Amino acid sequence: GKDLTPKKHETLCWEPGKVTESLEQVFAHAVGEAESAIAWYLKKKRPKQFGARWFRLGAIMATAIAGLIPVWIQMYPKDGGAPPFPPAWASVAVAVAAVLIALDQFLGCSTGWMRFILTEMRIRRILEMFRFDWEAERTAWKGQSPTEDQAQKVLSLAKSFVTEVQTIVEGETRAWAEEFKSSLKQIDEAAKAKAEVS
Repeated sequence: GKDLTPKKHETLCWEPGKVTESLEQVFAHAVGEAESAIAWYLKKKRPKQFGARWFRLGAIMATAIAGLIPVWIQMYPKDGGAPPFPPAWASVAVAVAAVLIALDQFLGCSTGWMRFILTEMRIRRILEMFRFDWEAERTAWKGQSPTEDQAQKVLSLAKSFVTEVQTIVEGETRAWAEEFKSSLKQIDEAAKAKAEVS
């Protein structure tokens, strides 16, 4: 989907003999939440990656063209020493580069791409840790139904894990919001400055 949505939590049964099954459902739910977040970030980073690469590549090319135009004019003048085309095209190329960089910043392509990669890696790391911690707790059951204390321990482990995943996602979303507000502020300030100059 377009947004991260929580998975439906099934009603669990804690009657004797069904505790293990319920704990397995808790484990599957917790892992599913993390895997959904990982899949979302992997999917959403692709447009950011594409935009970041092309905006930056375009800006580099436009800047290079702006630097080559004066050299080209001097190396290949027309008869009589006139330039083959107006030197003002160098300023146009610089403006194009600035617009491409501004679009990258406003759309958050480069920063979003890096942010999504780091967030996905963090969730992946704590997911692997959770899996090993859960299996470590299961070894104490010795193939039997867990005791009440053992069940409470793994429930607390799952709760901490899901909370940590949500905290990571919330932190990434907050970083995006701050970045977007900063971009809007820069655009507003640039527009005001241009209006004052005009």
